Parts: sequence; structure tokens; C-alpha cells
Amino acid sequence: SRSVRHIPALSVVAWVMFIGLLLTAPVAAITGVPATLTWGLAGALCGAGASLAAGLVLLYSAFRLGKVAIAAAIAATEGAVAAVLSFLFGEQIAPIAGVIMLVLVLGVCLASLAPDPEPVPHERPILAALLASGAALCLGLALFLIGHSSAALPMVWVLMLPRAAATVVLFLPLLLTRRLVMKRAALPFVLGTGVSEILGYITFGLGARASVATVAVLAAQASTLTAIGGWFLFKERLSRVQIMGIAIVVAGVTALALGGGRIASAGYDGVLKLSTASGGEVSSWATGGTPVAVALLADGRVAAGTAEGLVLLGAPGVDGLAREDVGSPVTALCAW
Repeated sequence: SRSVRHIPALSVVAWVMFIGLLLTAPVAAITGVPATLTWGLAGALCGAGASLAAGLVLLYSAFRLGKVAIAAAIAATEGAVAAVLSFLFGEQIAPIAGVIMLVLVLGVCLASLAPDPEPVPHERPILAALLASGAALCLGLALFLIGHSSAALPMVWVLMLPRAAATVVLFLPLLLTRRLVMKRAALPFVLGTGVSEILGYITFGLGARASVATVAVLAAQASTLTAIGGWFLFKERLSRVQIMGIAIVVAGVTALALGGGRIASAGYDGVLKLSTASGGEVSSWATGGTPVAVALLADGRVAAGTAEGLVLLGAPGVDGLAREDVGSPVTALCAW
């Protein structure tokens, strides 16, 4: 948010994506092209890069037109957007997730529409809220695409391909048209953003090996820390209703991270996964086949049917799958 006070949002995002590419491309080159990389996976991750860049441009523009705390809280609903997209594309989510998403909408409305006790100079709160909402949609789409591609690839390739795509569609056009801006005052903030973004993904992945729930909840508090930063760095004052709205959003995002919005899915590589709506993996199982139907059961277990005629049943925290051979391809399952 500090960097957009010095240079345009387009330039900030272009530099951040380019820095991320510089950090990840050498490691990806050393590890080599993974055998599991397909054109479909590459396309999904490149689409995620374009969506990520668009979301960040919208979010940073919202930071310039409104209060950082409110814009960050609205954008933090990206996990809920990813959950909705997963549901629309046939995945099963826990019913409580719908209730949590309605609560998130209430929090966003309170934070963005409540009277502002002390507007900042040149503030346009409604436009800032709309931009932040657009950012949540774009970032949620990026999460959805990355989540459906990450299981089959090393982390460095999951990080590198979206940033390579963003560099092509944003950084290079700005550079070639001489519209890419950098000022000395913005340089440390842009560098810090580019490096911390990559480090954040890496530390999330490393921490998830020990406890997905813990790191997911901690990551969900980004909007809380941003709100504190807005008050401390920019002396932003919020009304009680705005603070209540931000608190509701933080609580809702935390609930999704804790597993209130669990999602059952199957990847390109035949891996059956149970994840939280915020992207944290709860359990995963290698099916040894081609899952074509997935259902999330009321007791938290995951059922899957394969093209080979197997019905599989997995329980969170249990490594093996219960298997039943029904003799013909399974096209549908009931989430009883």
C-alpha cells in the first residue's frame, strides 16, 4: 500500500511479478521441467497469473482511493470466492460454508457502506470498495486455478508460471511502451513486496507440512495485520460499524480456514483431496485411477467414484482408502 503512494498501481504490480519471476525462474531451471507438466496445467497456471495480476492492480488501486484496512478486509474474502467457484464446477463443500459466506457479505457491507468518521484526502469509498470486491473475485479465481493445478507440480513451478505469464501480459508491455514507472521512494517497498510475496507462499507450504490448520488460520489474519498497519502508518480512523464489519470478515475468513468450508476434489493426477476453502490441504489420497465423481459426506469423509469402476471412501487423517469394485464406471455419488 505504501508503494502505490509513489507510483501507479500498474507499475507496482508489474515490478512485483517481475521480481517474483527473477526469484523463482533460476530454481525452476535447476530443477528442470517436471514430467507431470501438461499444456492444460501450464494454461491454468498462466491464467492464474493473469488473474493474480488483475486482482493486485484492482487492490492497489483501492488502496489509493480508500482506507487500507477496509480494502484489505474486502479482498480477504478471496478464499470464499474460490470456494464458490469450486462448488459451481461440481465440487462438494460443507453446508456451513454457505452460512459463512453470507456472514462475509454482511461484514463487507458494514465495512464499506458505514459512515466514515474521518475521510482521508481524495477518498472515494464506494469506488474503493468496488475495486476491492473486484480484486477478491480475481484473486479468488487465481486461488481456484492454482489449487486445481498445484498437486501435480513442484512448488517452484506453481509459483514461477503465473509470474511468467503476468510478466508477459503486464511488465513487458509497460516496458516497451515506456509506461513502466519506478521512483527511488517506491523502490524499497516494491522490492519488499516482491520478495515477501514469494517468501509467504514458501513459508505457508513449509508450515502446512506440520499443521495445515495452524498456518491457514495465521494466513487468514493478513487483513487484521493490514488494518493495524493502516492505523499505525497512515493514521486511518474507522467508525465502530466499520471496525465491526472488518471483525466479521476476519472471523468468517478464519472459520473458512479452520475447515468450515471444506472442499472435496480430485486432481489431474488422480489424487483425491480434502481441502479448506482457503486452500489448505487437510488430507490427500492416491486413487490409482481416474476419479470422475466426488462427494463430501456429512460426517466429514470423502467419497469418490472412478472410471475404472471403483468406489473409494477416505477419512481425514487416515492414509488408506476403503475400496469397493462395482464393475462399471461411476458417474455420480450421493453426499448423504
